[in-house]
Amino acid sequence: MNPGSQALQPTLLSLAAIPEHELLRSIASGAYGQVWLARNRLGVYRAVKIVHRASFDHDKPFEREFAGIKAFEPISRSHVGMVDLLQVGRDDVAGYFYYVMELADDANALAPLAGSASHLTRESLNSYEPRTLAYEVKHRGRLPLNECIEIGLSLTDALAHLHGHKLVHRDIKPSNIVFVGAMPKLADVGLVVAMSDARSFVGTEGFIPPEGPGTPAADLYSLGILLYVLSTGKSHQDFPEPAADFSKEENHAQWLEFDAVVHKACQANARERYENAEQMHADLTLLKHGESVRAQRATQHRWAIARLVAMGSLVAVLLLTVLWLIKGRSSGHTPNAEAVRLYERGRWHYSQLTAADHAKALDYFSKAVQADPKFVQPYGEWMMLYTWYLLPGPQSELDRLQKTRQIAESALAINPSAAEGHTALSWCKFLQRDWRGAEAEILRAIRLNPNIPIAHDVYSFYLSMLGRTAEARREGNRAQALEPPGSERVSAIIAAWPYMAERRFDLAIAQLKGVIDLDRNFASGHSFLGDCYEAKSNYVAAIEEYRAYAISVGQDPGFVAASYDALRQAYETEGERGYFRKWIEFIRTDQLLPDAQQMFTEMDLAAYYAKVGDKEKALNELERHFDEPQIWHQLKFKAQYDTLHEEPRFKAMVRRAGLPQ
Repeated sequence: MNPGSQALQPTLLSLAAIPEHELLRSIASGAYGQVWLARNRLGVYRAVKIVHRASFDHDKPFEREFAGIKAFEPISRSHVGMVDLLQVGRDDVAGYFYYVMELADDANALAPLAGSASHLTRESLNSYEPRTLAYEVKHRGRLPLNECIEIGLSLTDALAHLHGHKLVHRDIKPSNIVFVGAMPKLADVGLVVAMSDARSFVGTEGFIPPEGPGTPAADLYSLGILLYVLSTGKSHQDFPEPAADFSKEENHAQWLEFDAVVHKACQANARERYENAEQMHADLTLLKHGESVRAQRATQHRWAIARLVAMGSLVAVLLLTVLWLIKGRSSGHTPNAEAVRLYERGRWHYSQLTAADHAKALDYFSKAVQADPKFVQPYGEWMMLYTWYLLPGPQSELDRLQKTRQIAESALAINPSAAEGHTALSWCKFLQRDWRGAEAEILRAIRLNPNIPIAHDVYSFYLSMLGRTAEARREGNRAQALEPPGSERVSAIIAAWPYMAERRFDLAIAQLKGVIDLDRNFASGHSFLGDCYEAKSNYVAAIEEYRAYAISVGQDPGFVAASYDALRQAYETEGERGYFRKWIEFIRTDQLLPDAQQMFTEMDLAAYYAKVGDKEKALNELERHFDEPQIWHQLKFKAQYDTLHEEPRFKAMVRRAGLPQ
């Protein structure tokens, strides 16, 4: 991608009509096409690449490029290191296809770390220039070693994902790496193609290996040359000439290690390169942690022995974990084996985050404390069941308050210093909208037992709702670190919320994908991923995540297919407004059914009315449901309500919820 250049004549603009988008001006040229700055119907700025048949000598390469885009589109949103494709279409009469992408950060912005350029101001519209690695090298020269390593880690991870789907990029170079929300991403995907169809000789001279493009090894060669440019500040044509000033660097040895990674990626003989992107990523990870790549290569046998030792250590850790659970961490009481078994079954069902599993968890926790009345630990997760609003049957905030207070009293009767009891007391304060009291109690719980994950989970939640996101991230990370192996996925979900509160949805998506990696059928993981994709206007990805959620919780497959196919059709034919209007239609129709048959959430109406610009109805819905779970405390957290923040009625609700203005 070359900012500011003109690949096609401006008159071709009149031939391109992009549904739901207004083309504003050309901002770059790429493989066989031109990239335009565009604005969609909701006023969000996007990048649109238009590829004309006239740019090709024959139909076959034009169709091959379109086939590559179609193959890339569904996976583009499945990895944080790739630019999201939001819409793909073509006009055979006019002779072009197009794809709509998320917009790169503005290179001219004063604070590039603040986020994406998808909401440009009128003042910055005319000066907008996409922030690419080529721009960074041009204006900064060679980049610091830690940046080179982080960029290499991000791009090798993205390539591993791309290659895992049997696709190759074929044109990796600094101008084709853009920053979105300050994160580097593979862009200009016009040459992406299936490995089996990568016959044409395309790419950029100097970044193409001797055997030609079109293989994973060729992509890694191109990435190696890119890292050479970043780390030396030299032209790609200068490779393999080293940087003249490496020897002057304080971290001279580390630079030489990085140079070894670059040269292995750029070997003329493909067999001497990295076998795959995962291997290159592993070497860069070693460098990040201050270890020697060259020493690692020379001691593979010793590393194998070390891995066996590490496996033994893992077994020891697991044994210690079991002992830690059995000892009962709050009271010093050692519960009987049956109580521990019941408690562990309850913890497993709690971590599934479904209504059916939470009903089973409730039963197991109750039986655990019956089996051992002095066993205080089950009261912690028992209380957490009332924080997720998944238990079957209607439950008001007052019902939850009464149940949580009973749990607190039972735990504190066993041990007045039980962190589980004070965590439950904290939740009682929260339900009464006493944010200060809730924070004081949760901090007391953490002081009494710094190693109780649920207390850090609850505190991270509070801080995310209050907008204190740096503190929330700290608590979320602490909770994840404290959870025993295999039990960390609930804390991993909560750890994504600070990023959602900051509107840093790329980071939230990366966190949530890690959760899904633990269990592909984890319903709540898919639900929150759908929320993040929707907030980024990646509606196709959102629909697929919501579909996966519906299937995971056992909704009728025929109903799920019909509903989400209709939702996608509404988006493809009517754009964003059609998507949100269809959601409103679904919910309104659903309300006519008996409660047991309803599939959608009435409380989501406020968000969807806000997204289509009907603020009056959105505010009416918020006021009507204000006292219900998931509404009052999420007023500032949910991105869908952002357009309502300046409305007097919304501000009044924020004050009523005790949230900061």
